[in-house]
Amino acid sequence: MIDHSTQTIRPLPVGAIGPGTQSTGDDGAELEYLAMPSAMQTYRPPPLPEPEEVADCAAGLALLGSLHLLLSGYRVGAMPQVIDLAGLEARNRQLVLETLGEGEVSIRSTGAGPRSEQSYPATEPTAQPSGQSGSREVAASASVETGPRAEAVSLQAADSNQPAAGSAQRASERTAQETRLAGVWRVTERDAEGTLQRDVLEVCSVPGFVRFATFAKASACIDADGLSATELMNAPGVIAELNAALTEREDRGEPVIVNLTLLPQTEADLACLEERLGLGPVSILSRGYGNCRITATAIRDLWWVQYFNSDDRLILNTLELTEVPAAALAAQEDIDDSAERLDEILQALK
Repeated sequence: MIDHSTQTIRPLPVGAIGPGTQSTGDDGAELEYLAMPSAMQTYRPPPLPEPEEVADCAAGLALLGSLHLLLSGYRVGAMPQVIDLAGLEARNRQLVLETLGEGEVSIRSTGAGPRSEQSYPATEPTAQPSGQSGSREVAASASVETGPRAEAVSLQAADSNQPAAGSAQRASERTAQETRLAGVWRVTERDAEGTLQRDVLEVCSVPGFVRFATFAKASACIDADGLSATELMNAPGVIAELNAALTEREDRGEPVIVNLTLLPQTEADLACLEERLGLGPVSILSRGYGNCRITATAIRDLWWVQYFNSDDRLILNTLELTEVPAAALAAQEDIDDSAERLDEILQALK
């Protein structure tokens, strides 16, 4: 047997690791790492007024109570539930908007153009989001009393297959801003002159106009005619793969993701993909961890999804064939948490 009591234990030296610790090569090249996102947005409770300061805001408090009821009963997959803000006077509106604040995800729907001209929502939240909502409401609506004044707040199920009265022809831009409460969106719509036509809250995983109207005029497949294999490396194969997935996909099944970051892409490849895929009307910015920029293409259910680090360098570039990319969706757990947080806010305001 070996007598371990007589052996000397010597600690193993720990070498330095990470950027700058490796020796340079003969050509002077150094090992470099692509920086990952360094900040993450988390929920912060809004600064709330004292109960006596909002004693005269019965309509605003009642609307927040109605919103809590919708959140508590909402299940992902159901139609978006809508609360109209048009009837609120200024003080009650201010209470509602300041309480809800702004969250991670911004959405804009405009006319399509070249990808280089696509306008993304601002990378930082603005105090008053502007734009429009494409959610459309069904004709039937239920009125809910809003407390002592019994003021009616319209609660409608959003059906984006039916345009709101008179708005479909006038709309030039629609925007949606997620609030601090995930699954609660402020959706607005303006006409070509910038006049506000619609201002509502939607409870849903993603606003109705994104889910139902984004690909209303989209093509069913990608034009693959005239692709020159001698000038392109991987674009023809990517297009063939996506067309096959579009043909085989039934009832909007499991998402299909093509990771362009892992494929060698020449400038000609990327230019070809941009030209053949085209540009749809919707762009989405999610700021939860770094920046995720999502652009609808002109092909049904096909999105260009790009992730950027804190230095705005592209770290992941994908094409996703799905109804709406997961990065833009509020999950059921998010909506349940929002219901609990809104309940805490209402208790603090009483």
